[in-house]
Amino acid sequence: MDQMALLETAALSFTYAGAAVPALKDVTLTVPRGKILLLCGGSGSGKSTLLRLLKAECAPHGKLEGEIRFDPAAFPGGVPEPGAVGLIGQDPEGQIVTDRVWQELAFGLESLGMPQPRMSARIAETVSYFGLESLYRRRTDVLSGGQKQLVSLAAVFALSPQLLLLDEPTAQLDPVAASGFFATLQRLNREQGTTIILSEHRLEEALPMADLVAVLHKGSLCCLAPPEEAMSQLAGTPAYEVLRTGMPAAVQIFSGRLRPCPLTISQGRAALEQMDVKPAPPAVRPVPEGKTCLRLRDVWLRYDKREEDVLRGLEMTLPAGTRTAILGGNGSGKSTLLQVLCGMLRPDRGTVRLWDAPPDRRGMSIAYLPQKPALLFCEDTLEADYAAYGKCLGLTAEQLAQRLAELEPLLALHELLAQHPYDLSGGQQQRAALGKLLLSEPRVLLLDEPTKGMDAAARQALGELLTALSSQGVTVILATHDLDFAAMYTDLCGMLFDGQLSPLTPTRDFFCSNRVYTTSAHRLAAFRLPEAVTCEDVAAALEAES
Repeated sequence: MDQMALLETAALSFTYAGAAVPALKDVTLTVPRGKILLLCGGSGSGKSTLLRLLKAECAPHGKLEGEIRFDPAAFPGGVPEPGAVGLIGQDPEGQIVTDRVWQELAFGLESLGMPQPRMSARIAETVSYFGLESLYRRRTDVLSGGQKQLVSLAAVFALSPQLLLLDEPTAQLDPVAASGFFATLQRLNREQGTTIILSEHRLEEALPMADLVAVLHKGSLCCLAPPEEAMSQLAGTPAYEVLRTGMPAAVQIFSGRLRPCPLTISQGRAALEQMDVKPAPPAVRPVPEGKTCLRLRDVWLRYDKREEDVLRGLEMTLPAGTRTAILGGNGSGKSTLLQVLCGMLRPDRGTVRLWDAPPDRRGMSIAYLPQKPALLFCEDTLEADYAAYGKCLGLTAEQLAQRLAELEPLLALHELLAQHPYDLSGGQQQRAALGKLLLSEPRVLLLDEPTKGMDAAARQALGELLTALSSQGVTVILATHDLDFAAMYTDLCGMLFDGQLSPLTPTRDFFCSNRVYTTSAHRLAAFRLPEAVTCEDVAAALEAES
C-alpha cells in the first residue's frame, strides 16, 4: 500500500443482485491521506455505489470482486472502527433521526458508548466549531435544508472520522447554502486534516477545491489526476461530453481556447480581461403571450395556527406555454407554492384559478413532480409501474408503448424499465418519475427541484424536453436552485421571499439585475459583457472577436 494513501481499491468490481451489468468495473483508485478527492461522472456511473462500498455498514447487496484496503496506521488492523468513516447523502431529511439538534449530535456518540462527561465536551466543541449555538435546542423538522445538512455534517464530525464520504450533499441546497457548505468542507480538510471524497454534479465550486479528480464513466475509472490535468485528459472524451455543461463556467468558456484552462470565476475574469471582446446584445428569447392559464390572487397559507404564514398575499399570473422558474432560499416556500397550485394544499384565503375549469377538476390538467420522486412509484419494476399507471389512465398496451417510445430519445427510459425504482440513482429516479407524469399528457407541469441528482447531459435533455412541451402549449413551473438551468431553459423568473413572489421577469433581465442569485457566467463576464447570462453568451462573444 502507498505510504501516503489512506485507502486503495484494487480491481474493484460490483454487480447488484439480479443486475446483468456491473455497476463498477475494475476500479483501481488511491486516495491520499488528508486530501480532497472529487468523484465525477454521469448519473448511474457508479459514484454512489463506490461511496457505499467504502463504508461497510452501508454497502449494498451484490457480488463484490477486487479489494478495498485501508491504511493500518490510520485504521488498526486495516478495518475502520465505527465512526471512523462518515457518509453524508444528498437528502438532508433522510439523515436526521432525532427530534432536536442536540439529540442528533449526541446520537452517534451514545451509540459508540462514549462516557457522558466526554460526550458533553465533544458536543460543546462541535457546536462551537460549526456555529450551531442558535440551532442547538431547535426541532430538526423546522430547519431549512441547508441547516439540516450542516447538522448532519456536524453529527458525523463529532465522531472524529478520518474519512468523510459525501454523496451529492448540495443537491437540495440553495446557492448561498451550498457555498457555505463547501466552505465548511474546505475548513474541515484544512484545519482537521480530514480526508474527503466528494461526489458532485455541482462543479463550479467543487472542482477548484479538489486535490484530485476521479471520473467514472459507465462504471469504469477513466481519469484520476489533479483538476487542471484532468481537464486536459478528459477533453474530447465521452465522459467529458456527459459532464461538459456541468463544468465550471470558466472551463466551459475557455476550454480549447486557453491552456491551462481557468477553473474559477476569478481566473476566468483575469483571462477575459486580457482579451479583446466587445459587448454584443445576445439573442432575445421572446416570452409567449398566450391566454392566461393560471392565476393566484392574495393567497395566504400557514401550516399551523401558532406559526408564521408561509405564503403572504402571494400574487401570480401566467400565460399558457411559458416556462417559469421559482427561485429562493431553502425554506422560502417554493414547494408549498407548487402544492397549492396542484391542489394538494388549500390556501387559508385567496383564490387559485386554472384555465376556466372548476377547482375540483384542477388535478386532471396538472402533474406534479415532488422533491422525492420515489414517492411516485409503487411497483417492483419501473415497467410494471408504468403499466399500472397506464391502466389508470385508460391506455391500451399499444398506446402506452407509443408514448414511451416518444419519450425515449430525451429520457432514455428503456435502460431502466427492468429495474426496481428504488435501485435507481437519484438522477435516474428523476427521469423515471418525469416519464411517468408525462404519460398523462398534462397541460400544466409542476416540477420541484427537477435537476436534483441529474448529470449535465440529463439536465440538457430535460431542458430540451421542457422547451418542446412549452412549444406545444404546456405551461411549466419549476422550483429550483439550479440557476444555470433556469437561465438556459425558462422564459420567466421570480424570487420567493417572506411569503411573497417578486414580479415575474424575463429570465435574462432577472439574472442581469442580480448579484447573488445570478449565473456563474454572468458573475464572470458582467464587467465586460453586461448582458451575458449563459456560458454560450460569453463563448459567442469570443467567437465574434476571433
